[in-house]
Amino acid sequence: MPLSKSAFKKTTVTYGTRFEEHKYTSIDVLFEKFSPQILSIFKHGITAYKNFKVNLIIFAILDKYDYASNDLIARNEFIHQSRGKELTCLSTETDLESFLSMLESDAEERFDGYCDLEGSGWVFQFVTGLFIQLSSCLPLTGSGHNEHQFKSEFIWDGPCENGECFYTAISRHFNMYDSVSNQEILDYARRNFPECNKKEPMSVQSISKFEKKHNLGINVILKDEADLLVVYHTKHKYDNINLLLMPVGQNQYHYIYITDVNRLINEFRFIGFKQETSNITSKKQVYACLNCLNVFNTQKLHDKHYRFCQKNDAQTIQMPHEGQTLTFSRKEATFKAPLIGAFDFESKMTREGLSSTPNSKDISTHKVISYSFIIISEDEIIFERTESDEHNCLQLFMEAIFDASRQIRKIIERTTPMNLTEEQTESFTNATTCHICKM
Repeated sequence: MPLSKSAFKKTTVTYGTRFEEHKYTSIDVLFEKFSPQILSIFKHGITAYKNFKVNLIIFAILDKYDYASNDLIARNEFIHQSRGKELTCLSTETDLESFLSMLESDAEERFDGYCDLEGSGWVFQFVTGLFIQLSSCLPLTGSGHNEHQFKSEFIWDGPCENGECFYTAISRHFNMYDSVSNQEILDYARRNFPECNKKEPMSVQSISKFEKKHNLGINVILKDEADLLVVYHTKHKYDNINLLLMPVGQNQYHYIYITDVNRLINEFRFIGFKQETSNITSKKQVYACLNCLNVFNTQKLHDKHYRFCQKNDAQTIQMPHEGQTLTFSRKEATFKAPLIGAFDFESKMTREGLSSTPNSKDISTHKVISYSFIIISEDEIIFERTESDEHNCLQLFMEAIFDASRQIRKIIERTTPMNLTEEQTESFTNATTCHICKM
């Protein structure tokens, strides 16, 4: 079914339709069907308006079921609205597809986040309507952009003399009132941070020492060509200072204070930091994970994710630049493993208890009933055992592990002469290059 066109303002055109058939059972299915038409609408908007805003509206039916009886107890139509994203100067197919991908991701996250909320009970069923509104608008100019093509509402770029930008950016965090002057910021930095008076640029590797000395928490995000990279993530939990690291020359970087890191990351998370395309804006509140740079629509979803994400290193990957050479350094990894072990368990589902109230659920758990494992060397089986016991299987498995460890210890502690031949002895004596690292 094609998306029909209507106009309710001189500056706004709406494309869309209601679906009588219930065949679009997910956001993926919806966009797979209508992506070509939506892209065509975007191209028309660029031709007709040059600068315009896009508002995506999706109507969907969500059902609510009773946990105990699995009966349908409620059915409501929910609406997702993208809240007017500005689209200017996007003329290439790649830019438009990236923008469409962002709209699709926002819609999926909105519905999934609502259904996944603990205790909500809502289940996504099908889409009942899709509408796209195009509204002409004037592009942002003047104070809306700074020399870095970043909006001043997201960052603060202060004075920098002889490598003092790191300290002035930190100082801005403690002087957030509007009337503060650049000279006052610089004086605060020189007064509170003795390192600033040494006029030595701060390296990322030295930030951890600076944190401990001044009891601060600092995150550093590097703008690398069209990507964002987390180059330093603090372990402090509260009142962290977020900095943007900008390349300004050959092996030279400039620190900028980020006043709103959530909006900054959301602004550029799909289109990168290409200056000619830094024009998609979103006023929707999001919550960014400063470890992996993913964003979430609610604080609850962010906190649930961050509890696990913070246990890992920053997940943004920085690839080598053209001309750089990668070398293999872990020479010990070229040796064969002396022993290899394989383990397997079999289990059955058991009920822990029966529901006593309409709002409780029966919980089934996996109970181990048998195990099997084998340990082998290059040419023989060192240890092998298989046992079944519904009541005491894990205890038997731990006893088998200890038996295997004692047998392996005897093998490891055994010393065997090499018994080299005359030819091997001569080759070893005359060797000038290590056969492992080739040096």
